[in-house]
Amino acid sequence: MKSPSKLTLGQKLKMIRDIKGFTQGFVAQKIKRNTMYVSRLESGQADCSNTMLVEIKKAMQIENAPLLEHELIVYRNRLIVCNDLLNAGRTYDAREAYINLFPLYILSYEQDLAFLHSMTEVRLLFQENNFLAGEERLIAAEAYLDKIGNDGFHLYHYNKAKLYIYNCDNKNALRHLLKAHAIKSDDFRNEIQLLLDIGICYCDMGRPLLAIVYLERVSILTRDERCSSFQAYINLALAASYFSINELTRAKNLYENAILYMRAINDTKMLCDSLGNLGMLYCFMGNPEDGLALCNEALIYYNDLHLEQQLLYERLLISRAWCLLKLKAHLQCKDVLMEGRDLTGGKLGIMFDALGHLMTLDEISSTDYIETVAIPFFGKSDFVNRYYAIHFCDILESHYVKRKSLKKAKIIASISRDIYKEMLRVSDDTIAEQTFSASLVTRKKKPFIQTSKQDEAV
Repeated sequence: MKSPSKLTLGQKLKMIRDIKGFTQGFVAQKIKRNTMYVSRLESGQADCSNTMLVEIKKAMQIENAPLLEHELIVYRNRLIVCNDLLNAGRTYDAREAYINLFPLYILSYEQDLAFLHSMTEVRLLFQENNFLAGEERLIAAEAYLDKIGNDGFHLYHYNKAKLYIYNCDNKNALRHLLKAHAIKSDDFRNEIQLLLDIGICYCDMGRPLLAIVYLERVSILTRDERCSSFQAYINLALAASYFSINELTRAKNLYENAILYMRAINDTKMLCDSLGNLGMLYCFMGNPEDGLALCNEALIYYNDLHLEQQLLYERLLISRAWCLLKLKAHLQCKDVLMEGRDLTGGKLGIMFDALGHLMTLDEISSTDYIETVAIPFFGKSDFVNRYYAIHFCDILESHYVKRKSLKKAKIIASISRDIYKEMLRVSDDTIAEQTFSASLVTRKKKPFIQTSKQDEAV
């Protein structure tokens, strides 16, 4: 098949007529001309005025089809506008703009533009939370991947990533996001959203250093929007990432800036969650009193607003339990943990159990639980929970040192380093390697315990 730019108008009209199932006689009758004229027009032996082209389009029921070069340019620009509306979160306006676009499957020769039209529809369906229909369109379009340009490939990989994100498959989502990022696409590329999605995927995969690379880029690109909900969201994601690599002061500043904005706009749900996270941070910075005050404030917001979001409430209980544990308020801590255990199971259930065992580390069953259940579980989880795994390692290592079980302490220290090394790995991302050197972040942790043969015997 000739490329669209090499097809004559007559050839395009013949292909459309064949697809629609119309005869030359039918078209000739509709435009009040003879069949010979239609035949000569399709073979390029007769001219077609603009008025006649309008009549032919009407006869074949393709009034809005872009056939001429300038019409194709306008159509492409409309696709760009539709995608820009989606980038801006204006889903309703994007739907209105999309409705006015001619369905390009009729123009079988315009495969690249038809693919862009299809990918725009998929984006729209995903943004409308119609992932089932969007996935069907995406699968159908995959048959044409060998016939499209960079813009189409970019949108395909971006849509594929969004589908994986919806299905909680961050590994495959990240694979397609990085492919989309590597493809040059000036007209259909949403750089900020793309970088944000990559950063959030790295967050959820327990790779905070890589998350910081991309989220900091987003923060720079949106520096003119410092007072915005979007920037507050970026600050919260960055704060969690810095928290997990023990850059607590940086994390504290980001949390506090985001909380100031959320107080100003009265975003109580985000405020409630962020106060609990900041309370936890204060606790690990050695200020559990102020941390507990923030957790209590968050719980007041939660109860007063009747949020009824169990996962949020459980996280607030965990933050409060950590603060009470650091304050050695064991009776109150036990009450919080009992309430938490009654509510939850799974990941958070293990956290409540682990916190309970931290109060009874002198018992072998408690050290065994921390070492064989809590640390392995959280060490393979997302980045925030990996930080908890490291913190459990620190506590257990200190406990073994005090008990002069230096061989066990050394084993725990090694486990802690392995978890942290995985969190800071950037070797599989070239952009991150170019941005960070290996010495950018150094964990503030005591050196390995050197044991003699006599110590090992103990």
